Amino acid sequence: MKKWPVIFFTLGFLGILLFYLWSHLLWISLVLLVSLDFFTLKWLGSMIAKRVPQKFKQVSCYVYYLLLIIGSAIFIRTFIIDIYYVPSSSMERTLFPGDYVLVNKFAYGAVVPQSLREVPVLGSFFKNQNMTFVPQKNRVLTGYKKYNREDIVVFKSVLKNNKLLIKRIVGLPGDTLSIVDGIVHANDTALKELPGYTYFYRENSNNTIKRTFDYSNAELDTLKSKHNLERIISKKNENSSNVFPFTDENRWTRDNYGPLVIPKKGLTVKLTKEPLECYKTILINFEKVEFSQISKNQSYTFKHNYYFMMGDNRQNSQDSRFFGLVPSFFIQGKMCISF
Repeated sequence: MKKWPVIFFTLGFLGILLFYLWSHLLWISLVLLVSLDFFTLKWLGSMIAKRVPQKFKQVSCYVYYLLLIIGSAIFIRTFIIDIYYVPSSSMERTLFPGDYVLVNKFAYGAVVPQSLREVPVLGSFFKNQNMTFVPQKNRVLTGYKKYNREDIVVFKSVLKNNKLLIKRIVGLPGDTLSIVDGIVHANDTALKELPGYTYFYRENSNNTIKRTFDYSNAELDTLKSKHNLERIISKKNENSSNVFPFTDENRWTRDNYGPLVIPKKGLTVKLTKEPLECYKTILINFEKVEFSQISKNQSYTFKHNYYFMMGDNRQNSQDSRFFGLVPSFFIQGKMCISF
């Protein structure tokens, strides 16, 4: 037996063993082992070749390599890195509609698909419908990094979870988040304004009709006449029925929001009227609590971590201000490059 096939098989076997210990996905590990054998020792291939008629051998070979290419693409896109198409302007001027981004899944822990519908490549062949989240099937593999504030991530929409969105994390589990005149605060500290953050401005003039513009922070710094512009801000006394959590009592708007405590795993809160309204959606959909069993003044301990997402196009983005908090197992990965 040649030396190099044995060495490559041994190294590959150790890699597959590590993958199994990381994921505990037995069937995928076995498929990887079979694929490794075909490239190295070819024990299984030799056994099959003896039993397959000669006229079918070439066809079988083509079918195998086709399945190997498809399987490799599925494995890489599920557990290591994926590609995503940017569909909207919510991240302008950082990302633009039509851009593509590579998403790192491995470093932060890949989400194991709950069904074939969620498997990259294969999922497109199944009916496009919302999936029901089942807590027992939820699995996020261990990563060697944690999501940080200002990371740009791809995640499933909490309203239509067969749809993927891309936003920036601004609120981490356990944070108390608020927005004051368009500036995000976490734990009473204003967050840094990045050059790509974009806002609406109105010109200060004597004209009856005042023009409006949208500028990023970087673009605004280059304007000579920026003193003639004022940022358009939605005050808290305006109608807030379309802003999460969709109650008129809070009077929150896109530019003046919160304070909101973002739940983290193990956090216990007392469900008085206001927290109950804020957390009702995630209690029912992701914590799987029967709403009829929730009573006011009851304490509840959260089972999962949640994140607050915002687009860089701050005043023209449908994000957590409008659809609510995102559970950790909905996050598919962090953007690592765009093109």
